[in-house]
Amino acid sequence: MAVMDRRWSEEQIRKALADLPGWRYEEGRIEKVFPFKVYADAAAFAGRIFLLAEQLGHHPEAVCVMPGKVGVSFSTHEVKGVTEQDVKAAVMVNIIYERFAS
Repeated sequence: MAVMDRRWSEEQIRKALADLPGWRYEEGRIEKVFPFKVYADAAAFAGRIFLLAEQLGHHPEAVCVMPGKVGVSFSTHEVKGVTEQDVKAAVMVNIIYERFAS
């Protein structure tokens, strides 16, 4: 098992999330809800997340497009928890969102 595939402790996760505003650790996954004023922008954002997932070879547990918001969660099923890959993906999702929010 590669280092990036190792399950992180709750302490490691909470420390990493301190640098990721809005992300929270809940029931073995990290998650965040991103607000949107326009539904089409929310759908486009979700599409960018799917493209990112393909590039990273690491897919979110869920992406949920709802009126006014998009919910995203990550965990690594193989280890039944959060890994470095999940946190790195969350960082990238935040970067993508910054482009939509500006």
